[in-house]
Formats: sequence, C-alpha cells, structure tokens
Amino acid sequence: MMSPWTLLRGTVPVEATGILRTEKGVAAFTLESATVGGIPVPKSVLQELVSYYSQGPNAKDGVNFEAPFRLPAHIREIHTAMGRATVVQ
Repeated sequence: MMSPWTLLRGTVPVEATGILRTEKGVAAFTLESATVGGIPVPKSVLQELVSYYSQGPNAKDGVNFEAPFRLPAHIREIHTAMGRATVVQ
C-alpha cells in the first residue's frame, strides 16, 4: 500500500490561506485552507508538516502555526491587503 507521505519527497509546493491578526507585537494565524502539491489537506496534516520541519533547540516539538507568537524586530503590527503587507515598527 502506498503511503501519502511518499508524495512528499523532493521539492513540493505547500500553500496555505488564512487570516493573520497582529496587535501590540503579537501575531496569530488562523488557517482557512491548505494544499500540498496541489492536493487539499486537512489542518492536522499541515500542522504535522510544520511541526516536523520547525523542530530545533528552541522548539523541540516544532511550531504550532495557530498559536500566538511574538513578532520579531520590534514589529508592532502587520496590515495586509491583496498582494501587499505593511509592517509597523
């Protein structure tokens, strides 16, 4: 039986659509949809990928992409519009 994970070898495009909210130097992302290699995937699959590839000394379990996080470089807010983002420091 072929595992779906075998499709993730080499370079595979991952696309995610969602809402980014920022305020007072903290951001939160809410996922609306995601595709891996053009195939729609549930949030749990994307979270598994993000967790695996973001593991490191400061994040042993990887990153939870929907958990609030501090913005770097003294960024206070990010305003987004179709095709652009404005960063407020």
